[in-house]
Amino acid sequence: MRPVDNAKPASAGVRFPPPVIMVLHLLAGVLLSRVVPLNVLPAAAHSHARGIGGALLLGGVVLLVMSMRQFTRADIDMRPWMPTAGIMDKGLYSWTRNPMYLSFAIIYLGIALLIPSEWAVLTLIPALLVIRYYVIAKEERYLEATFGEPYVRYKARVRRWL
Repeated sequence: MRPVDNAKPASAGVRFPPPVIMVLHLLAGVLLSRVVPLNVLPAAAHSHARGIGGALLLGGVVLLVMSMRQFTRADIDMRPWMPTAGIMDKGLYSWTRNPMYLSFAIIYLGIALLIPSEWAVLTLIPALLVIRYYVIAKEERYLEATFGEPYVRYKARVRRWL
């Protein structure tokens, strides 16, 4: 019989940085576009897609910078493979528990539309699934084990994405 380990985890245990996960999926989509073009959208739609993509890219970068600044100001490490000193629940984090991951998705979609790459738009779906189940799930288990009831109340009060 194995002993039960009730020790709190040292970190969320995320091994791959979430931006790397997103970039790899984006590159896979771009590569697929080169190898097996979809050409679902008419050529005229590409100019509109580029305008929307530029706006999304800019908005995503602003959201990312704002969410990172909150961690920096609070002196809390934002890297999910490192221990954390607290729960970020103010500012943007009172609206969404994951504004950085939301910003990654917005930036990704903006780039995919700017290129334009229909495959890259489609590969956003598995990228978000990996982030949700591989990164966020681990982070949530870690934060709940580390901070207990205050984090459970935060999860009940603030949505994961929007």
